[in-house]
Amino acid sequence: MKLEWNGEADVGGADKEAIAVTAEDIGFADTGGTAPPYGHTTNHEQQEIQEHQDTQENQSTLTGQSGERPNVGASEWLNSMPLNVAVRHAHTSARIQSAEPLRKGNTPMFSFARMLKGHPELASLSSEDAAQMVEGHLRAFDSAPLESGVWEWAFRWAGTEDEILLDFQHAWDNIRHVPGVDVLADALRLADQHPFQTEHKRSQLYCRFVAMAYQLQKLNKERVIMLPVEKVATMLGCTVKTVSHLRHFAERDGYLVKSGDHSFGRKGVKNKATEFRFNLQ
Repeated sequence: MKLEWNGEADVGGADKEAIAVTAEDIGFADTGGTAPPYGHTTNHEQQEIQEHQDTQENQSTLTGQSGERPNVGASEWLNSMPLNVAVRHAHTSARIQSAEPLRKGNTPMFSFARMLKGHPELASLSSEDAAQMVEGHLRAFDSAPLESGVWEWAFRWAGTEDEILLDFQHAWDNIRHVPGVDVLADALRLADQHPFQTEHKRSQLYCRFVAMAYQLQKLNKERVIMLPVEKVATMLGCTVKTVSHLRHFAERDGYLVKSGDHSFGRKGVKNKATEFRFNLQ
């Protein structure tokens, strides 16, 4: 089996109380407190694994359902705001969180970037373009510097201008769970961002399906994945029968390995999707 790879993340850490602080609270009075150190490590994947474990955000996939994150209401609320207001609220939340010690694996800008990742004006942007867009809104804050140094001014607890800007961009590229989006949708988004060609040139839809399964396995780590035909058919814009064909060929070509059959509940109603593992080798 040959796999040609072309490349290679909720309102996650912020609770509703944090992001509900009004825009007037953005003011930059120095509290005189000691700022926490600039990150214990730059390992964003370790941070997201921890946040994933804390929120159990992928639990719904393991039961064959799509589900939503526990903070989906807060994320939808934030994403429905004009971008300038969303940036202010995300910044306020980040400032409140800065009073707490960073957990192992966290970096200062990851939660801020993650809160904004799902905003419709930013979701499709590269890390560089997203940083430029956010920077423009940071400059609109009262007393913000008009030229250089706005990141260090806005996040004075998070390091130097370059450290903060690079941390934001690195976090943006490594966010795998977009706020308010279920894990299957996350997998499809990542597949579309990083497509690859399968060994057998069956169809573009087949390549997209296999790429989605690959990304889903990466999101679920060592756990099984589920590809319920009706939901996948809706996402891919095809029929349930076509998804069955896609799964069949993915198993035949060695990409998917079945680890558990679907099960039926009372009156013969299927209540659990077939379990697979993607052959990462």
